[in-house]
Amino acid sequence: MTRQALLFVLLPIIFFIPSCMAPKTKGIEVDEKLAAIESRKQKQLALVLFLSDWTRLNRLSYKVMSHSVDLCKDDITKGMGAFFINKYSLADEFREVVSTDMKSERIQVFQIVKASPAEKAGLEKGDLILKIDGKSVPEGESAISEFSEIFNEASENKFAITLDVMRGTQEKTFSVNLEPTCNYQVLMNQDDIINAFADGDNVIITKGMMRFAKDDSELALVISHEIAHNAMGHFTSNMINAIPGFILDMAVALLGVNTQGTFAKATAGTFSQELEFEADYVGLYMMAKSGLPIEDAPNFWRKMATVHPASINANHAASHPATSQRFLALEKTVQEIKNKISNGQPLTLEVNEGEEPLEKTGVEEDESSQFMNLLN
Repeated sequence: MTRQALLFVLLPIIFFIPSCMAPKTKGIEVDEKLAAIESRKQKQLALVLFLSDWTRLNRLSYKVMSHSVDLCKDDITKGMGAFFINKYSLADEFREVVSTDMKSERIQVFQIVKASPAEKAGLEKGDLILKIDGKSVPEGESAISEFSEIFNEASENKFAITLDVMRGTQEKTFSVNLEPTCNYQVLMNQDDIINAFADGDNVIITKGMMRFAKDDSELALVISHEIAHNAMGHFTSNMINAIPGFILDMAVALLGVNTQGTFAKATAGTFSQELEFEADYVGLYMMAKSGLPIEDAPNFWRKMATVHPASINANHAASHPATSQRFLALEKTVQEIKNKISNGQPLTLEVNEGEEPLEKTGVEEDESSQFMNLLN
């Protein structure tokens, strides 16, 4: 098309623009200064909700992971039940509205889990961390990651550390015992979609799931399910299952056909529904071991069915089981666990005939067995 022809086509459109539909009512004039004040207020409200969600997620995830060590195999670390923060832990839009006591570049205690070693040692929210075992703690943008490295180094061969803190205007020193915990990070992202997933090392819970799982028992069920995926090695299983499909994709590619990974995706999904059932089963045991209520856990899937009706009926091609099946399976698991508790039996997983028990027990005198001895 020539330039003249293009201009001929566009001119009528340009002349039509002024006649497009416009508001018929008198516009409301908004004071920009007041809008800025309101913007700040809304950011403060969003921050309050974010911190509340974060606190709730930390509290439940630590409780589950510190009571599920026997199921996490070699994915074990040491923890104290404290969570730390500095101003760089927050998104840019929150830093400008955060309270003064959280604007420090120094690392401070953000949260103490109830009945944790940190609480028993006397640490409090707001304590500024100065030293770990006499080694100064850094400040600034990379302080949290550097702090984690210092903590891991200090706790590598022992089960207690010394923390020097600043509380108000006073310096205090605390000896904090450590306890074994599953070595996974449980994180929250800001997606509004109702979702949660695990990648072998982390558990990600969306903001949408936080809104959906309003009751702590519901959220604990989701967290436990995803931790179970990691503990049972499901992410690795999916990768191994994908190998035959990947080889087939490559073979077809040699014939000039791009499958876009279709066969790898298909074989990766082998036993995917069975693995979801297993994560439900193991996750509920993790909840029970943590002392969390499990009686209403099956109802989570009835609630999920109300927002995703398509998930109610079984579909063998789907990656996840039907919500109806998951409800019934969890009901049976609840009864299985309650029977064991009533009979004074240990909460050990029921495994297929010929399979080794999945719970790890401390039998060798290595560091992992020392971890297990702490449970006794």
